[in-house]
Amino acid sequence: RPLPTVRWWRDAVLVDNTDEEYAHPGKVKQNQLIVPELKRSDLHAVYTCEASNNNISQPARASVTIDMR
Repeated sequence: RPLPTVRWWRDAVLVDNTDEEYAHPGKVKQNQLIVPELKRSDLHAVYTCEASNNNISQPARASVTIDMR
C-alpha cells in the first residue's frame, strides 16, 4: 500500500501539495491547510482535500464551502 499524495484545492485551483508525515513515518500521512485570515472574497469558496495513492483508483475527496456570518 503506497502512502497517499495529498493536495488541497480552492475552487479547482491547486493551493497546496506539500506532503507531511506524522506519528508513524512511512505509515501515516496527515495534511492540513491553514487559511490565516479569511476575507470577504473567501465567501462561498470551496476548499477540497484530495488524497490518492496510485493512478488506477479514484482519489478520495472531501470539500467544505466557506460561509461567514
